[in-house]
Amino acid sequence: MSTIKTTNITHGSNSGTANVVLDSSGNATINGNITGTGGIYLGGTGSANFFNDYEEGTFTPILTGSTWSYGTQAGYYVKIGKLCFATIKITWSTAANSGNIGVDDLPFNSSSDSNIKNCASIGYCNNIDLGNDYRPIVGVLGDSDNAISLFALNDNNAPSVLPCSNVSDNGEFQCSITYKTA
Repeated sequence: MSTIKTTNITHGSNSGTANVVLDSSGNATINGNITGTGGIYLGGTGSANFFNDYEEGTFTPILTGSTWSYGTQAGYYVKIGKLCFATIKITWSTAANSGNIGVDDLPFNSSSDSNIKNCASIGYCNNIDLGNDYRPIVGVLGDSDNAISLFALNDNNAPSVLPCSNVSDNGEFQCSITYKTA
């Protein structure tokens, strides 16, 4: 097997450590970072294989409805290509008293794809009255939007919006969502 090696001598040293190895099978081993200004094709050269977007960050989610007094507003996301994975934690000391509860200010708008319903997984909530039948909460992110609307599921009926009047002071809400971005 023949091997081509190049050594990084940028800093004037030639220690013999191979930073790039390209073997006769076409396999490349790179020790260090790869920096590019375009993208990379993974698994083929078609447009479906072109990757040019990766990002991690934080954002400050807010609850919809009238004025809230927040304790924690934490949002974390990873965006890979057109998919965004986000986790959210919000606590409040004083709840809003009008409107419907939802989560606004996601880091990216959703796509406008009528074939996909972007749904949030509600991991935890405290001091939100779900009624006597303890219906699960679901979150739905509409087309071309960056706000999650919250609904209570109903047996054999459409989900019901959650009015802020069902929310008490000193509460907490946590969810995660994966959605296709615009």
